[in-house]
Amino acid sequence: MNARTIRTTKTTEQEKPAVRIGRPPIPEEERLIHGSIRLTAAQWEKLGTLGAAWLRKSIDDAKTPRKTK
Repeated sequence: MNARTIRTTKTTEQEKPAVRIGRPPIPEEERLIHGSIRLTAAQWEKLGTLGAAWLRKSIDDAKTPRKTK
């Protein structure tokens, strides 16, 4: 009887390449953080109509006021 020997090696968990599942991570400078603001009911309604993207763009486009002495 001719028996062949097949060698198998087991890899440890550390040797296995990391498999990422899901979305790729967002760069730190693009991550959104949660905050809170107070608006009237009419302002919330208007913001709901315009959307969060509009708010972000408006803030980005706004000029920062100069500090006065």
